[in-house]
Amino acid sequence: GAIGAVGVDLNFGCPAKKVVNSDHGSALLKNPKLASEIISAVAKSVKIPTSVKMRLGISDDSNLENFAKMVESSGAQLLTIHGRTVKQMYRGEANFEPIYRVKKILKIPVLGNGDIDSANKFFERIGNLDGLMIGRAVVANPWIFREIENRLAGKISKTPKTLRGKIPTILRHAKLMIAEKGEKRGMLEMRKFSANYVRGEVGAKKLRNELVHVEKFVELEKILRRCPQSRQTLQPPVQVRCCSMAVGRRQSAGRGRMGRRWYGADGLKMSWVLDTGSSPVAPGLSVWIGLICAIALRELTGEAVGLKWPNDLRLRGRKLGGLLLDRVQQKTESRIVAGLGLNVGDLPPELPDEVRAASISLHPGAWPGKTLSALAGAIVGTADTWLPAYLQDGWSGFRSQFEELDETRGRRIRLVASGRSVEGVAEGIDARGALLLRTVQGVVEPVMAGDVHILGVGEE
Repeated sequence: GAIGAVGVDLNFGCPAKKVVNSDHGSALLKNPKLASEIISAVAKSVKIPTSVKMRLGISDDSNLENFAKMVESSGAQLLTIHGRTVKQMYRGEANFEPIYRVKKILKIPVLGNGDIDSANKFFERIGNLDGLMIGRAVVANPWIFREIENRLAGKISKTPKTLRGKIPTILRHAKLMIAEKGEKRGMLEMRKFSANYVRGEVGAKKLRNELVHVEKFVELEKILRRCPQSRQTLQPPVQVRCCSMAVGRRQSAGRGRMGRRWYGADGLKMSWVLDTGSSPVAPGLSVWIGLICAIALRELTGEAVGLKWPNDLRLRGRKLGGLLLDRVQQKTESRIVAGLGLNVGDLPPELPDEVRAASISLHPGAWPGKTLSALAGAIVGTADTWLPAYLQDGWSGFRSQFEELDETRGRRIRLVASGRSVEGVAEGIDARGALLLRTVQGVVEPVMAGDVHILGVGEE
Protein backbone atom coordinates (compact mmCIF):
# COMPACT_ATOMS: atom_id res chain seq x y z
CA GLY A 1 0.00 0.00 0.00
CA ALA A 2 2.71 2.53 0.96
CA ILE A 3 4.49 2.17 -2.40
CA GLY A 4 1.29 2.28 -4.43
CA ALA A 5 0.61 -1.43 -4.89
CA VAL A 6 -3.05 -2.42 -5.07
CA GLY A 7 -2.51 -6.11 -4.37
CA VAL A 8 0.01 -8.93 -3.84
CA ASP A 9 -0.14 -11.76 -6.38
CA LEU A 10 1.55 -15.03 -5.41
CA ASN A 11 2.80 -16.92 -8.46
CA PHE A 12 2.27 -20.68 -8.00
CA GLY A 13 2.06 -21.11 -11.77
CA CYS A 14 5.55 -20.62 -13.25
CA PRO A 15 6.56 -23.94 -14.93
CA ALA A 16 10.19 -23.02 -15.75
CA LYS A 17 12.48 -25.90 -14.76
CA LYS A 18 14.97 -23.78 -12.82
CA VAL A 19 12.09 -22.30 -10.81
CA VAL A 20 10.37 -25.65 -10.15
CA ASN A 21 13.65 -27.39 -9.30
CA SER A 22 14.27 -24.85 -6.54
CA ASP A 23 10.79 -25.47 -5.07
CA HIS A 24 9.35 -22.18 -6.25
CA GLY A 25 6.50 -21.34 -8.63
CA SER A 26 4.34 -24.30 -9.65
CA ALA A 27 6.39 -26.67 -7.46
CA LEU A 28 4.14 -25.46 -4.63
CA LEU A 29 1.24 -27.34 -6.24
CA LYS A 30 2.93 -30.49 -4.83
CA ASN A 31 3.10 -28.98 -1.33
CA PRO A 32 -0.35 -27.60 -0.41
CA LYS A 33 0.63 -27.30 3.28
CA LEU A 34 3.52 -24.94 2.53
CA ALA A 35 1.45 -23.10 -0.07
CA SER A 36 -1.29 -22.53 2.52
CA GLU A 37 1.22 -21.20 5.06
CA ILE A 38 2.62 -18.74 2.50
CA ILE A 39 -0.84 -17.46 1.49
CA SER A 40 -1.93 -17.09 5.10
CA ALA A 41 1.27 -15.30 6.17
CA VAL A 42 1.08 -12.80 3.30
CA ALA A 43 -2.67 -12.18 3.67
CA LYS A 44 -2.24 -11.42 7.40
CA SER A 45 0.75 -9.13 6.92
CA VAL A 46 -0.67 -6.74 4.31
CA LYS A 47 -3.78 -4.57 4.16
CA ILE A 48 -4.17 -4.90 0.40
CA PRO A 49 -5.75 -7.98 -1.28
CA THR A 50 -3.73 -11.16 -1.72
CA SER A 51 -4.27 -13.23 -4.86
CA VAL A 52 -2.84 -16.46 -6.25
CA LYS A 53 -2.02 -17.65 -9.75
CA MET A 54 -1.68 -21.38 -10.39
CA ARG A 55 -1.92 -24.09 -13.05
CA LEU A 56 -4.34 -27.01 -13.39
CA GLY A 57 -1.88 -29.30 -11.64
CA ILE A 58 1.45 -31.04 -12.11
CA SER A 59 0.43 -33.56 -14.79
CA ASP A 60 -3.38 -33.53 -14.56
CA ASP A 61 -6.19 -31.62 -12.84
CA SER A 62 -7.18 -34.33 -10.33
CA ASN A 63 -6.28 -32.18 -7.28
CA LEU A 64 -7.31 -28.82 -8.73
CA GLU A 65 -10.54 -28.36 -6.80
CA ASN A 66 -9.02 -29.32 -3.45
CA PHE A 67 -6.07 -26.98 -3.98
CA ALA A 68 -8.41 -24.13 -5.03
CA LYS A 69 -10.49 -24.58 -1.88
CA MET A 70 -7.31 -24.40 0.19
CA VAL A 71 -6.30 -21.16 -1.56
CA GLU A 72 -9.65 -19.59 -0.60
CA SER A 73 -9.64 -20.84 3.00
CA SER A 74 -6.05 -19.63 3.50
CA GLY A 75 -7.05 -16.02 2.87
CA ALA A 76 -6.59 -15.35 -0.85
CA GLN A 77 -9.17 -12.96 -2.23
CA LEU A 78 -8.80 -13.86 -5.91
CA LEU A 79 -7.58 -16.92 -7.84
CA THR A 80 -6.24 -17.05 -11.41
CA ILE A 81 -5.86 -20.46 -13.07
CA HIS A 82 -3.82 -21.11 -16.22
CA GLY A 83 -5.46 -23.81 -18.33
CA ARG A 84 -2.41 -26.09 -18.67
CA THR A 85 -0.51 -28.41 -16.36
CA VAL A 86 3.10 -27.89 -15.31
CA LYS A 87 4.11 -30.82 -17.51
CA GLN A 88 2.53 -29.18 -20.57
CA MET A 89 4.50 -25.96 -20.13
CA TYR A 90 3.00 -23.89 -23.02
CA ARG A 91 2.29 -26.79 -25.36
CA GLY A 92 -1.17 -27.70 -26.60
CA GLU A 93 -4.34 -25.70 -26.06
CA ALA A 94 -5.38 -24.24 -22.71
CA ASN A 95 -8.27 -26.20 -21.13
CA PHE A 96 -10.86 -23.98 -19.47
CA GLU A 97 -13.40 -26.64 -18.46
CA PRO A 98 -11.69 -27.44 -15.10
CA ILE A 99 -11.51 -23.68 -14.39
CA TYR A 100 -15.27 -23.33 -14.94
CA ARG A 101 -15.81 -26.14 -12.42
CA VAL A 102 -13.64 -24.38 -9.82
CA LYS A 103 -15.68 -21.19 -10.20
CA LYS A 104 -18.81 -23.11 -9.19
CA ILE A 105 -17.34 -24.15 -5.82
CA LEU A 106 -15.55 -20.95 -4.73
CA LYS A 107 -16.93 -17.69 -3.38
CA ILE A 108 -13.89 -15.56 -4.27
CA PRO A 109 -13.47 -14.27 -7.87
CA VAL A 110 -11.90 -16.74 -10.30
CA LEU A 111 -10.04 -15.69 -13.44
CA GLY A 112 -8.96 -17.86 -16.37
CA ASN A 113 -5.70 -17.59 -18.29
CA GLY A 114 -4.18 -19.11 -21.42
CA ASP A 115 -4.33 -18.47 -25.18
CA ILE A 116 -6.39 -15.25 -24.90
CA ASP A 117 -4.92 -13.51 -27.96
CA SER A 118 -7.97 -11.71 -29.38
CA ALA A 119 -11.29 -10.20 -28.39
CA ASN A 120 -12.99 -13.21 -29.95
CA LYS A 121 -11.05 -15.60 -27.73
CA PHE A 122 -11.93 -13.48 -24.69
CA PHE A 123 -15.66 -13.82 -25.30
CA GLU A 124 -15.38 -17.49 -26.26
CA ARG A 125 -13.58 -18.37 -23.02
CA ILE A 126 -15.12 -16.07 -20.39
CA GLY A 127 -17.92 -18.55 -19.57
CA ASN A 128 -18.97 -18.30 -15.90
CA LEU A 129 -15.68 -16.71 -14.84
CA ASP A 130 -15.26 -13.30 -13.23
CA GLY A 131 -12.62 -12.29 -15.75
CA LEU A 132 -9.62 -13.40 -17.78
CA MET A 133 -5.92 -12.64 -17.37
CA ILE A 134 -4.07 -11.81 -20.59
CA GLY A 135 -0.33 -12.34 -20.70
CA ARG A 136 1.94 -13.20 -23.63
CA ALA A 137 -0.50 -12.00 -26.32
CA VAL A 138 -0.12 -8.40 -25.15
CA VAL A 139 3.50 -8.30 -26.31
CA ALA A 140 2.40 -8.67 -29.94
CA ASN A 141 -1.00 -7.02 -29.64
CA PRO A 142 -1.22 -4.28 -26.99
CA TRP A 143 -4.46 -3.16 -28.67
CA ILE A 144 -6.27 -6.26 -27.41
CA PHE A 145 -7.64 -4.40 -24.38
CA ARG A 146 -9.20 -1.73 -26.59
CA GLU A 147 -10.70 -4.44 -28.79
CA ILE A 148 -12.33 -6.11 -25.77
CA GLU A 149 -13.51 -2.78 -24.37
CA ASN A 150 -15.08 -1.85 -27.71
CA ARG A 151 -16.83 -5.21 -27.96
CA LEU A 152 -18.27 -4.75 -24.47
CA ALA A 153 -19.56 -1.32 -25.56
CA GLY A 154 -21.00 -2.74 -28.79
CA LYS A 155 -18.49 -0.88 -30.97
CA ILE A 156 -16.33 -2.05 -33.86
CA SER A 157 -12.61 -1.95 -33.14
CA LYS A 158 -10.45 0.23 -35.36
CA THR A 159 -7.12 -0.93 -34.05
CA PRO A 160 -4.16 -1.11 -36.45
CA LYS A 161 -3.57 -4.53 -37.98
CA THR A 162 -1.23 -3.66 -40.84
CA LEU A 163 2.43 -2.94 -40.22
CA ARG A 164 1.99 0.58 -41.54
CA GLY A 165 -0.68 1.20 -38.94
CA LYS A 166 1.51 -0.23 -36.17
CA ILE A 167 4.64 1.81 -36.94
CA PRO A 168 3.66 4.94 -34.92
CA THR A 169 3.07 2.77 -31.83
CA ILE A 170 6.32 0.81 -32.29
CA LEU A 171 8.35 4.03 -32.60
CA ARG A 172 6.59 5.66 -29.65
CA HIS A 173 7.24 2.52 -27.59
CA ALA A 174 10.94 2.73 -28.49
CA LYS A 175 11.12 6.40 -27.56
CA LEU A 176 9.57 5.68 -24.16
CA MET A 177 12.08 2.88 -23.55
CA ILE A 178 14.95 5.24 -24.41
CA ALA A 179 13.56 7.98 -22.14
CA GLU A 180 13.34 5.49 -19.27
CA LYS A 181 16.56 3.50 -19.74
CA GLY A 182 18.77 5.35 -22.22
CA GLU A 183 19.28 4.39 -25.86
CA LYS A 184 21.70 1.51 -25.35
CA ARG A 185 19.66 -0.35 -22.72
CA GLY A 186 16.30 0.78 -24.10
CA MET A 187 16.93 -0.43 -27.65
CA LEU A 188 18.39 -3.70 -26.36
CA GLU A 189 15.17 -4.43 -24.45
CA MET A 190 13.05 -3.13 -27.35
CA ARG A 191 14.26 -5.92 -29.63
CA LYS A 192 11.85 -8.55 -28.30
CA PHE A 193 8.91 -6.15 -28.55
CA SER A 194 9.76 -5.10 -32.12
CA ALA A 195 10.05 -8.74 -33.19
CA ASN A 196 6.63 -9.52 -31.70
CA TYR A 197 4.94 -6.49 -33.27
CA VAL A 198 5.72 -7.80 -36.77
CA ARG A 199 4.51 -11.35 -36.05
CA GLY A 200 2.24 -12.54 -38.87
CA GLU A 201 3.46 -9.98 -41.41
CA VAL A 202 4.63 -11.02 -44.85
CA GLY A 203 8.38 -11.68 -44.61
CA ALA A 204 8.23 -11.58 -40.81
CA LYS A 205 11.16 -13.98 -40.36
CA LYS A 206 13.57 -11.78 -42.33
CA LEU A 207 12.22 -8.68 -40.62
CA ARG A 208 12.67 -10.18 -37.15
CA ASN A 209 16.25 -11.15 -37.97
CA GLU A 210 16.98 -7.48 -38.62
CA LEU A 211 15.03 -6.12 -35.65
CA VAL A 212 16.76 -8.33 -33.06
CA HIS A 213 20.11 -6.73 -33.97
CA VAL A 214 19.01 -3.10 -33.74
CA GLU A 215 21.13 -0.91 -31.46
CA LYS A 216 19.93 2.63 -32.27
CA PHE A 217 16.54 4.25 -32.75
CA VAL A 218 17.43 5.46 -36.26
CA GLU A 219 18.16 1.86 -37.28
CA LEU A 220 14.74 0.73 -36.07
CA GLU A 221 12.99 3.54 -37.92
CA LYS A 222 14.95 2.85 -41.12
CA ILE A 223 14.08 -0.87 -41.10
CA LEU A 224 10.39 -0.24 -40.52
CA ARG A 225 10.10 2.52 -43.11
CA ARG A 226 11.83 0.62 -45.90
CA CYS A 227 9.90 -2.67 -45.69
CA PRO A 228 7.24 -3.06 -48.44
CA GLN A 229 4.32 -3.43 -46.01
CA SER A 230 4.88 0.11 -44.69
CA ARG A 231 5.05 1.99 -47.96
CA GLN A 232 2.35 4.42 -48.97
CA THR A 233 2.60 3.43 -52.64
CA LEU A 234 1.03 0.00 -52.32
CA GLN A 235 -0.66 -1.31 -55.45
CA PRO A 236 -4.44 -1.02 -54.94
CA PRO A 237 -6.03 -4.49 -54.57
CA VAL A 238 -8.69 -3.58 -57.14
CA GLN A 239 -9.02 -0.65 -59.50
CA VAL A 240 -12.62 0.59 -59.73
CA ARG A 241 -13.21 2.79 -62.75
CA CYS A 242 -16.91 3.28 -62.08
CA CYS A 243 -19.71 1.76 -60.03
CA SER A 244 -23.46 1.53 -60.62
CA MET A 245 -26.06 0.36 -58.15
CA ALA A 246 -29.65 -0.88 -58.17
CA VAL A 247 -31.91 -0.90 -55.10
CA GLY A 248 -35.31 -2.56 -54.78
CA ARG A 249 -37.87 -4.17 -52.46
CA ARG A 250 -38.55 -7.36 -54.42
CA GLN A 251 -36.57 -9.66 -56.67
CA SER A 252 -38.35 -11.80 -59.25
CA ALA A 253 -35.62 -14.38 -59.84
CA GLY A 254 -32.26 -15.45 -58.51
CA ARG A 255 -30.04 -18.40 -57.65
CA GLY A 256 -29.09 -19.91 -54.33
CA ARG A 257 -25.54 -20.54 -53.21
CA MET A 258 -24.02 -23.93 -54.13
CA GLY A 259 -26.92 -24.74 -56.44
CA ARG A 260 -29.62 -24.60 -53.76
CA ARG A 261 -33.12 -23.39 -54.58
CA TRP A 262 -33.63 -19.64 -54.40
CA TYR A 263 -36.53 -18.19 -52.39
CA GLY A 264 -37.70 -14.62 -52.77
CA ALA A 265 -38.60 -12.53 -49.73
CA ASP A 266 -39.56 -8.88 -49.38
CA GLY A 267 -36.82 -6.72 -48.00
CA LEU A 268 -33.84 -4.77 -49.20
CA LYS A 269 -32.31 -5.86 -52.51
CA MET A 270 -29.11 -4.14 -53.58
CA SER A 271 -26.77 -4.85 -56.48
CA TRP A 272 -23.44 -3.18 -57.14
CA VAL A 273 -21.75 -3.41 -60.52
CA LEU A 274 -18.04 -2.57 -60.27
CA ASP A 275 -16.31 -1.83 -63.57
CA THR A 276 -12.77 -3.08 -62.87
CA GLY A 277 -11.33 -3.06 -66.39
CA SER A 278 -8.50 -5.58 -66.54
CA SER A 279 -7.84 -5.45 -62.77
CA PRO A 280 -7.84 -8.87 -61.04
CA VAL A 281 -10.47 -9.75 -58.47
CA ALA A 282 -9.39 -8.31 -55.15
CA PRO A 283 -8.53 -10.78 -52.36
CA GLY A 284 -11.18 -10.66 -49.66
CA LEU A 285 -13.62 -8.45 -51.60
CA SER A 286 -16.58 -10.73 -50.92
CA VAL A 287 -15.99 -10.95 -47.17
CA TRP A 288 -15.18 -7.22 -47.02
CA ILE A 289 -18.58 -6.30 -48.51
CA GLY A 290 -20.28 -8.60 -45.99
CA LEU A 291 -18.38 -6.90 -43.16
CA ILE A 292 -19.41 -3.44 -44.39
CA CYS A 293 -23.08 -4.46 -44.44
CA ALA A 294 -22.83 -5.89 -40.91
CA ILE A 295 -21.16 -2.73 -39.56
CA ALA A 296 -23.80 -0.51 -41.18
CA LEU A 297 -26.69 -2.58 -39.82
CA ARG A 298 -25.25 -2.68 -36.31
CA GLU A 299 -24.74 1.07 -36.24
CA LEU A 300 -28.16 1.91 -37.75
CA THR A 301 -30.44 -0.61 -36.04
CA GLY A 302 -28.58 -1.26 -32.78
CA GLU A 303 -28.99 -4.99 -33.43
CA ALA A 304 -26.05 -7.35 -32.82
CA VAL A 305 -25.72 -8.39 -36.46
CA GLY A 306 -22.99 -10.98 -36.95
CA LEU A 307 -21.38 -12.82 -39.85
CA LYS A 308 -21.01 -16.38 -41.04
CA TRP A 309 -18.17 -16.89 -43.47
CA PRO A 310 -18.00 -15.90 -46.24
CA ASN A 311 -20.70 -13.23 -46.09
CA ASP A 312 -23.98 -14.35 -44.54
CA LEU A 313 -25.52 -11.76 -42.22
CA ARG A 314 -26.76 -13.29 -38.96
CA LEU A 315 -28.98 -12.12 -36.13
CA ARG A 316 -29.69 -14.10 -32.95
CA GLY A 317 -28.22 -17.24 -34.52
CA ARG A 318 -30.31 -17.12 -37.71
CA LYS A 319 -29.79 -15.87 -41.24
CA LEU A 320 -30.80 -12.27 -41.84
CA GLY A 321 -29.38 -11.90 -45.33
CA GLY A 322 -26.54 -12.78 -47.63
CA LEU A 323 -24.37 -11.78 -50.56
CA LEU A 324 -23.35 -13.35 -53.83
CA LEU A 325 -20.52 -12.13 -56.06
CA ASP A 326 -20.16 -12.84 -59.78
CA ARG A 327 -17.47 -11.84 -62.22
CA VAL A 328 -18.63 -10.98 -65.74
CA GLN A 329 -15.87 -11.07 -68.37
CA GLN A 330 -16.27 -9.29 -71.71
CA LYS A 331 -13.15 -9.62 -73.87
CA THR A 332 -10.47 -7.67 -71.98
CA GLU A 333 -12.95 -5.87 -69.69
CA SER A 334 -14.50 -7.28 -66.54
CA ARG A 335 -17.18 -6.37 -64.04
CA ILE A 336 -17.84 -7.61 -60.54
CA VAL A 337 -21.52 -7.88 -59.60
CA ALA A 338 -22.30 -8.02 -55.87
CA GLY A 339 -25.88 -8.73 -54.82
CA LEU A 340 -27.29 -8.29 -51.30
CA GLY A 341 -30.57 -9.70 -50.07
CA LEU A 342 -31.74 -8.59 -46.62
CA ASN A 343 -34.92 -9.90 -44.99
CA VAL A 344 -37.29 -7.16 -43.84
CA GLY A 345 -40.85 -7.89 -42.72
CA ASP A 346 -42.73 -11.18 -43.02
CA LEU A 347 -41.00 -14.19 -44.51
CA PRO A 348 -42.75 -15.70 -47.58
CA PRO A 349 -45.30 -18.46 -46.80
CA GLU A 350 -43.74 -20.90 -49.29
CA LEU A 351 -40.52 -21.18 -47.30
CA PRO A 352 -39.88 -24.79 -46.16
CA ASP A 353 -40.07 -25.23 -42.39
CA GLU A 354 -36.31 -25.90 -42.06
CA VAL A 355 -35.45 -22.73 -44.00
CA ARG A 356 -37.96 -20.65 -42.01
CA ALA A 357 -36.56 -21.94 -38.71
CA ALA A 358 -33.06 -20.81 -39.77
CA SER A 359 -34.17 -17.36 -40.99
CA ILE A 360 -34.98 -14.04 -39.34
CA SER A 361 -36.14 -10.61 -40.50
CA LEU A 362 -35.75 -7.03 -39.40
CA HIS A 363 -38.97 -5.41 -38.24
CA PRO A 364 -40.02 -2.84 -40.87
CA GLY A 365 -39.03 0.68 -39.85
CA ALA A 366 -37.14 -0.38 -36.72
CA TRP A 367 -34.34 2.09 -37.46
CA PRO A 368 -33.91 5.88 -37.81
CA GLY A 369 -35.54 7.05 -41.02
CA LYS A 370 -37.75 3.93 -41.02
CA THR A 371 -37.51 3.42 -44.81
CA LEU A 372 -35.61 0.94 -46.97
CA SER A 373 -33.95 3.96 -48.56
CA ALA A 374 -32.52 4.92 -45.16
CA LEU A 375 -31.29 1.34 -44.74
CA ALA A 376 -29.67 1.34 -48.16
CA GLY A 377 -28.20 4.79 -47.52
CA ALA A 378 -26.56 3.59 -44.32
CA ILE A 379 -24.88 0.69 -46.14
CA VAL A 380 -23.71 2.92 -49.00
CA GLY A 381 -22.44 5.53 -46.52
CA THR A 382 -20.47 2.95 -44.56
CA ALA A 383 -18.97 1.53 -47.76
CA ASP A 384 -18.01 5.04 -48.86
CA THR A 385 -16.29 5.66 -45.51
CA TRP A 386 -14.23 2.45 -45.55
CA LEU A 387 -13.57 2.00 -49.29
CA PRO A 388 -10.45 4.24 -49.44
CA ALA A 389 -8.77 2.15 -46.72
CA TYR A 390 -9.69 -1.05 -48.55
CA LEU A 391 -8.42 0.23 -51.89
CA GLN A 392 -5.15 1.30 -50.30
CA ASP A 393 -4.41 -1.48 -47.82
CA GLY A 394 -6.57 -4.35 -49.02
CA TRP A 395 -8.44 -6.90 -46.94
CA SER A 396 -5.78 -7.49 -44.29
CA GLY A 397 -6.56 -4.25 -42.46
CA PHE A 398 -10.14 -5.42 -41.88
CA ARG A 399 -9.43 -9.00 -40.86
CA SER A 400 -9.71 -8.44 -37.11
CA GLN A 401 -13.01 -6.60 -37.50
CA PHE A 402 -14.46 -9.51 -39.48
CA GLU A 403 -13.24 -12.00 -36.89
CA GLU A 404 -14.89 -10.00 -34.10
CA LEU A 405 -18.27 -10.54 -35.76
CA ASP A 406 -17.63 -13.99 -37.26
CA GLU A 407 -19.89 -16.59 -35.62
CA THR A 408 -18.00 -19.49 -37.18
CA ARG A 409 -14.59 -18.79 -35.62
CA GLY A 410 -13.69 -21.36 -33.01
CA ARG A 411 -16.82 -23.41 -33.79
CA ARG A 412 -17.16 -26.91 -35.19
CA ILE A 413 -18.47 -26.68 -38.74
CA ARG A 414 -19.28 -28.79 -41.77
CA LEU A 415 -17.96 -27.37 -45.04
CA VAL A 416 -19.50 -28.47 -48.33
CA ALA A 417 -17.37 -27.53 -51.34
CA SER A 418 -16.48 -29.00 -54.72
CA GLY A 419 -18.60 -32.08 -54.14
CA ARG A 420 -17.05 -33.00 -50.79
CA SER A 421 -18.07 -32.54 -47.16
CA VAL A 422 -15.44 -31.87 -44.49
CA GLU A 423 -15.85 -31.32 -40.74
CA GLY A 424 -13.50 -29.44 -38.48
CA VAL A 425 -12.98 -26.25 -36.49
CA ALA A 426 -13.03 -22.80 -38.12
CA GLU A 427 -9.83 -21.12 -36.94
CA GLY A 428 -10.19 -17.74 -38.62
CA ILE A 429 -9.66 -15.95 -41.92
CA ASP A 430 -6.38 -15.55 -43.80
CA ALA A 431 -5.00 -12.55 -45.70
CA ARG A 432 -6.95 -13.51 -48.83
CA GLY A 433 -10.28 -13.85 -47.04
CA ALA A 434 -10.07 -17.66 -47.11
CA LEU A 435 -11.57 -19.67 -44.25
CA LEU A 436 -8.93 -21.55 -42.22
CA LEU A 437 -10.40 -24.96 -41.41
CA ARG A 438 -8.63 -27.33 -39.01
CA THR A 439 -9.77 -30.81 -40.01
CA VAL A 440 -10.16 -33.77 -37.67
CA GLN A 441 -6.72 -34.89 -38.90
CA GLY A 442 -5.25 -31.67 -37.47
CA VAL A 443 -4.46 -30.17 -40.88
CA VAL A 444 -5.32 -26.51 -41.45
CA GLU A 445 -6.80 -25.98 -44.92
CA PRO A 446 -7.46 -22.55 -46.47
CA VAL A 447 -10.87 -22.62 -48.21
CA MET A 448 -11.81 -19.95 -50.75
CA ALA A 449 -15.40 -21.05 -51.45
CA GLY A 450 -17.99 -23.34 -49.94
CA ASP A 451 -21.13 -23.69 -47.87
CA VAL A 452 -20.66 -23.61 -44.08
CA HIS A 453 -22.94 -25.30 -41.56
CA ILE A 454 -22.34 -24.50 -37.88
CA LEU A 455 -22.72 -27.76 -35.98
CA GLY A 456 -24.93 -27.81 -32.92
CA VAL A 457 -24.31 -29.94 -29.86
CA GLY A 458 -26.49 -32.74 -31.18
CA GLU A 459 -24.65 -32.81 -34.50
CA GLU A 460 -21.15 -33.09 -33.13
